[in-house]
Amino acid sequence: MIIKTKKSLFTIPIILFSILIIVFYLPTLVFSAALPPELPKNKVDITFPVISGKVIKVKKDCTGIGDCNTSLQQAIDNANLGDEIVIDSNMTIKGPITLKNKTNGSGWIVIRSSESSNLPAEVRVSPSQSIYMPKIISPGSGMDTLLTEDKAHHYRLVGIEIVDSSDDTNVLVELGTRESLCGVSGNFYKVCDTSVLSNFAHDIILDRMYIHGLSNLNVKRGVGLDSINSAVINSYISDIHLVGADSQAISGIYGPGPYKISNNYLEGAGENLMFGGDDPRVTNLIPSDIEFIGNYVYKPRSWKVDDSSYQGIHWSVKNLFELKNALRVFVSGNIFDGNWADGQSGHAIVFTVRNQEGNCPWCAVGDVTFISNIVRHASTGVTITGHDDHSPNNPGTSRIKISNNLWDDINGPLWGGAGRFVLLDSGSAAPGPSNIEITHNTVFETGAVLYSSGASIKPNLVFSDNVVNNGSYGVKGDDAAEGNGTLNTFFPGAIFSKNVLIGGEEKRYSSYSGNYFPSSISSVLDLGNFNILSTSQYHNDSTDGKDIGADMNVVNSLTAESISGKKKVTNEYDSSIVIYPSPYTTPYQLPVQPTIEPVVYLTPYSTPITVYVTPAITMSFPLIRTLFLGLKGSDVTWLQNFLIQRNFLNSKYNTGYFGILTRAGVRKYQCSKNIVCRGTEDSTGYGIVGKLTREAIRNESGF
Repeated sequence: MIIKTKKSLFTIPIILFSILIIVFYLPTLVFSAALPPELPKNKVDITFPVISGKVIKVKKDCTGIGDCNTSLQQAIDNANLGDEIVIDSNMTIKGPITLKNKTNGSGWIVIRSSESSNLPAEVRVSPSQSIYMPKIISPGSGMDTLLTEDKAHHYRLVGIEIVDSSDDTNVLVELGTRESLCGVSGNFYKVCDTSVLSNFAHDIILDRMYIHGLSNLNVKRGVGLDSINSAVINSYISDIHLVGADSQAISGIYGPGPYKISNNYLEGAGENLMFGGDDPRVTNLIPSDIEFIGNYVYKPRSWKVDDSSYQGIHWSVKNLFELKNALRVFVSGNIFDGNWADGQSGHAIVFTVRNQEGNCPWCAVGDVTFISNIVRHASTGVTITGHDDHSPNNPGTSRIKISNNLWDDINGPLWGGAGRFVLLDSGSAAPGPSNIEITHNTVFETGAVLYSSGASIKPNLVFSDNVVNNGSYGVKGDDAAEGNGTLNTFFPGAIFSKNVLIGGEEKRYSSYSGNYFPSSISSVLDLGNFNILSTSQYHNDSTDGKDIGADMNVVNSLTAESISGKKKVTNEYDSSIVIYPSPYTTPYQLPVQPTIEPVVYLTPYSTPITVYVTPAITMSFPLIRTLFLGLKGSDVTWLQNFLIQRNFLNSKYNTGYFGILTRAGVRKYQCSKNIVCRGTEDSTGYGIVGKLTREAIRNESGF
């Protein structure tokens, strides 16, 4: 079922090319504040359907059992709308399995495990729960494992494991198709008119699914989301990787939307999630009305060739989240974790419009709201490209809002790449990305705060109310001076105010008043929770009267269950919840969030803990060597847990890497113990765990 506003199912996602040109390619003679993005207009209803028909069992042996099949495909072929297919959890079924178009009956067909009661509703599944799931294995020979025929509709799959079993699997679950839509053979890139949308699969929900490859096998894609009005929720998608080519946990290319992707674990080497990447086969089609909420998006360090955990196969690694052709995208409450320079430069979040094969002059990226997420352990934070070099007249990239996010450990030296927070790239075409609003972010990066690449201007930029490390260059552009030179050259008329640039030089930004340039992070943030210190001048001093930087209470609330998956997937926006209505744009709204219990965070380097327990006296003291910025190891993890227990470090950062936040926690501890409270690492040992600091920690921890 689709929740509509005014337009019909098949016309809503199709954006007329002429309208796109007007909206995205506005004349830029007058520069002003960024135009706000639109929120999704249509949403997928994920309410569990009522079963009105019969129950069909799928068993190894159906002797003496009515409405029973030994073949899952036969059960699907025999089912009508309203029926429920229950598969014995101990069955292993070889694909391909095809979801068929049904015209008899009404309602949904539910296909579920016989043990689905052990998989709680609205809670993400984990690999350990595969004992409750029937298994569908890939057929090999480059074939998809679970797929849809044209017009298949109203299927909900619950509690099924779908696994790769060969080294040449294409897609594990393919919802929709690009082939045979126009009835013309011999033209792979034939573009159809919108009448073919009536052939698309629609109303399909994957719920509590375990979809995965194997650690040593190639598989291109976990889910191909190319249908209409579909969702992936409460699921676990892992080990999706290829050598020398792109792979995605979820990819949407050929369908118009709407889509909901919520409360999932997503693991993919190329891009964990991507929309676009090939040309759609329908005129003016852009995947639209996309909700991406409460997911844990992760790349295992065992895929990184220079990591100690590397498993020996060099999968092609690119990005965590990429949009090449998408409109009205809402991204909130997610944790994006781990991205490094490999197949590309390690950009975590990428908005880069692409007319991939030259048949999509209407392709665009726009109306993206990226709010209240955590992005960490990556080479670069976000990259936004204005136009496709190969299709300079396409609508481009516009109306992007990036607000109230934490960007942690955006670190060039550690993860490769430039270590930038934001890269705005115009390519060789004009203009660059437009109507970009970047507000209320808290950022720990080593490179430039904002870098402008390409000669073109980037109109209507708002960059305000952010807490950032000035990094290597601050605000910088190609062949332009830092600060005033770059802003005046590439962002004429930009709003750049109420930012805290730690370590920056005020004189470089003299044309833009109202910004701050403290020398130390300790005077800005509470290093226990990363909120602005209530005693600082930045408290309630933003352009909207709130604290500068991210409101970490909101960020932590919305991401609290993104790793564990114990979160109800909500369905609607609540107009009563408004976070940071910008003084330059209209307010935007967040989805309803449930009451969230206190959470224990799980990092990829540790197991869940509720309280750090100091090791017994009989154990050896773990801090033997001097610890300082840039080191990694179990002793660093031990130190971080010691600091967390005493509120000198946020509980999410027992990562095993000694970064700037760990150094800040060490300095806070040193001051509290009167060991040292000023200077630098070299001059006084401030921020280094040397002999005196180790002895203080030893005595306090009972060794």
